[in-house]
Amino acid sequence: MIIAPYSTDAPIYHLPITTGVLIVVNIVVFFATTFQVMLGHIEPDSIEWLMLQFETINPLQWVTGAFMHDNFMHLIGNLFFLWAFGLVI
Repeated sequence: MIIAPYSTDAPIYHLPITTGVLIVVNIVVFFATTFQVMLGHIEPDSIEWLMLQFETINPLQWVTGAFMHDNFMHLIGNLFFLWAFGLVI
């Protein structure tokens, strides 16, 4: 059984603009990278520099790695919890 948040009692004083922008950016990056690899339009090696690599220290990957997702369920799960908790955080 999964426990999923469906509401919050935290007062919301403004529209969740930042949360919405992050959701849109995640979707755009997914369809520009991982989805293209799934379709076979680009090679996985061409987007490897965006993923977090643990052998080297690359601060750019600390940012780009946060927007990389493995498949649709990973993307949808992350965006659901971003929407649920992003409003509060």
